[in-house]
Amino acid sequence: SIFKADKNHIHHRLLNITGSHLKATMVILISNTAIILIVYSLRETGNKILIISLILAGIIFSILLGVKMDDFSNKKNH
Repeated sequence: SIFKADKNHIHHRLLNITGSHLKATMVILISNTAIILIVYSLRETGNKILIISLILAGIIFSILLGVKMDDFSNKKNH
């Protein structure tokens, strides 16, 4: 259920990777700032390009987070 608390939220995943609340928060802050800059810089290009850019940014962030989670899991298991 999406209404049930668990450890699968981005903050918890980043906390496992970075090891500290400050570092996890900084990653979220930098990611949000990057998205704001993308939106601001592409505001004149039209909605299609803006939406595609945001989707690509989300995919890239998800891939990077997934790769880091795999690295973290591999280090934790060894």
